[in-house]
Amino acid sequence: MKHGRPAHRFEPSLGYQTAPNFTSPAPEHNCFNETADQRDDNGYKHGRYFRPIEHLGYPRFSEWEERHYIEWGHDFMWANGGREVTEDGILALRPKDVAPALSSVLSIFPSLENYRQKVQPYYEEREAERQQLRSERLDAIERALANGQLPQELFHGVSSEEEMIKRYARYMVTSSVYEELQSVYEFKVSEERKLKIVNSINDRNFLSVVHKTTYTMDRSNGHNHYLISAGEIELRTQLMGLFDVIYPRKVLVMLKLD
Repeated sequence: MKHGRPAHRFEPSLGYQTAPNFTSPAPEHNCFNETADQRDDNGYKHGRYFRPIEHLGYPRFSEWEERHYIEWGHDFMWANGGREVTEDGILALRPKDVAPALSSVLSIFPSLENYRQKVQPYYEEREAERQQLRSERLDAIERALANGQLPQELFHGVSSEEEMIKRYARYMVTSSVYEELQSVYEFKVSEERKLKIVNSINDRNFLSVVHKTTYTMDRSNGHNHYLISAGEIELRTQLMGLFDVIYPRKVLVMLKLD
């Protein structure tokens, strides 16, 4: 390890769009990254919740316009496998403060059926986009496996394509972090250990586990410290367009009916 150097800080300007040895399109066309849209004054971007509010799961219903209700209806359907918004569904979620009041919906739309008619085409359009994105991601994984850029062992025991995509995302982030730390600190993690880390952890504690593996001793003073913070790993995950792959939108979990 190189001695006497402060913990390395990852800078956005370094261009972390993919893990080492991976090739992807420019950020706006990256199949693992959704284009960032302009947010409006209510904290939405084209009807989508502003991230801090979104991940808390508590939108500001009092400031909603028609498009926000349509976006919520889309999220309801997405969270519940395409199930249409119903009065019972709204009433079930309302006590959790994750659904608008039925009276508010009917103050914008003449009827619940009219509301569903507005939501349905928007949901279908977005669902088609998600399926296209999912297909592109699986194609990227297939190419990387065929070219030897991904180890076959990465997907040992995987039982679904969704888990395959998540493992790929975790591998990309982990590879990117470790290779940067190796270039700066001569910090080395074997491929075998990296695969064990990626394959044995769940999404919820991903950042924490990768962060803890960078805890090491500075031989210049004998003090132990982390080479990178969990926040910096999270930032890199976002810059690579992988945050929503590893951490699905919390609001979707909160909108799921029992």
